Amino acid sequence: MRTPESKIKAAILHPEEEIRLDAVEYFALARCEDVSVMPLVIQAVEKYGQAATAEILHGALRLPQTEASVDWITDQLRRDYDLSDVVQENHCIYLAWILFHTSPPLFAKRFNDFIATPGFPKPLRRLLKERLDTFAWDWDRGWAALKYYALDTQQHGFDNNAHEWGDIIVESLARQQQTDKVLALLQGQHDDEDPCLMCRLRPRIVEMAGEMRLTSAVPLLMGLFHTMLSCGARLALAQIGGDAVLEEIDARWRRGGREFRRWAARLLEKLRGDNCAERCLAYFQQARDKETKLTLAEALLENFCEDAVDPISRYLVDVSARDCRRREFDLRYRMVATATIMGRTFPQFDRWRKLALRDNWGQLDSPPHRMANSYKPEQFGPKWSEN
Repeated sequence: MRTPESKIKAAILHPEEEIRLDAVEYFALARCEDVSVMPLVIQAVEKYGQAATAEILHGALRLPQTEASVDWITDQLRRDYDLSDVVQENHCIYLAWILFHTSPPLFAKRFNDFIATPGFPKPLRRLLKERLDTFAWDWDRGWAALKYYALDTQQHGFDNNAHEWGDIIVESLARQQQTDKVLALLQGQHDDEDPCLMCRLRPRIVEMAGEMRLTSAVPLLMGLFHTMLSCGARLALAQIGGDAVLEEIDARWRRGGREFRRWAARLLEKLRGDNCAERCLAYFQQARDKETKLTLAEALLENFCEDAVDPISRYLVDVSARDCRRREFDLRYRMVATATIMGRTFPQFDRWRKLALRDNWGQLDSPPHRMANSYKPEQFGPKWSEN
């Protein structure tokens, strides 16, 4: 049995930041379409302040927005900020990235409002404008831009801005829903295209299949787990999700060997649903490989599987007695946070909770990372798209 989502939503307003973050990430990673989640994030920001909700805003990046939530973010960015303060500067950047990821109708009609606000980061304005321009592209225009992008990054290398622009092009192509073309590209059918260029573009084609949620691409993507594209394939399969992915994993689990099971467990960690939780629990109880078992435990906690609380806690006690490392301690912290949201306890709960609070849930006293360092104006250019 999984915890009802209504209870997970309520935890977004929990007094402890780690609990709030776990709740938000559940919905963000599930690619949910529930517009009632973001208003709870807004309530948390207003109740607990910028310093205590930075990570929650970052986690809210993929949540669905409404006109009301977009208006709230825009009003936030109109305020006066001391951008030399890392907390305030990060607050503005996280808000800007939420706007950046809003759906096209909300995004397009508010573009001028966004960039006119004093809090919207200047280095992101060009990237935002580039994304707006892609809404008018057809497949041929997007495909030409993707090839140009591959050649340009081969010459000049990658930075965060280059990766973001690549994502924008993939998003534009995915909107065209050219299923047959994408499947053909995944299968290596490139017609007269340069084979070397197509090889360089293959990771982006994998991303395109995920962005389109191509269920028909699941067997092809599953077959990439042993290649250099395994990480991208796993992310694409997580985007597609659903029973088609679970059935492919199930069909290969026994005969796939240890490396496949480790890879599949990392994929299951990103999936959601009753069927996913049921399979993870069965695999967890059968697993002998430590890495696979720990990843499955994480997947069960990500799914708020209440039936897994006792077996995972017993396993962690056994591991702790023999060979407890950083990953096991992190899993303890996750156990405490998840059990708190569930309203459950286990024999070690109080002791592990004290350790979690003492260690700041594994973060200790690390200072906040300055997000602006990843997006500097001089990193933009040359012109990404074809003239």
